[in-house]
Amino acid sequence: RPEDLRPLARAILQRLSRQHGRNLRLSPQAEARMRGHSWPGNIRELEAVLTRAALLEEHSELQLSSIRGVALAPTLPARGDWPTRDENERRYLLEVLAHTEGRIEGPRGAAKLLGMMPSTLRSRCQRLGVSLPSARQARGMP
Repeated sequence: RPEDLRPLARAILQRLSRQHGRNLRLSPQAEARMRGHSWPGNIRELEAVLTRAALLEEHSELQLSSIRGVALAPTLPARGDWPTRDENERRYLLEVLAHTEGRIEGPRGAAKLLGMMPSTLRSRCQRLGVSLPSARQARGMP
């Protein structure tokens, strides 16, 4: 329900603020984008969008730039071109590691952002073939 959107977003942002050690809030533009979206994925989609923004946006005032106008859903790939779950997870880990400049541990490390133990993150990276050099290259670092 549209009237539930703002309180739900606030509750999710409070939890994310504690997890990330930042006072996360939505910009007025982000609130407008959020209200203009139909949220077919309900609360799970809202939580995913806010979590992604908390991870990828550098400022505490989130813009939710992944929401453009009313349509948030990406164009779906052609049948048969769907990436596997492992491929999606690998891409996601590369994005997070690029965002943290290859840091796994510490308050600004990828493990903290993802809410997992550093050893778990290392194991997952190893299983998916994600190395720190490939994460640095994704960020454009030597």
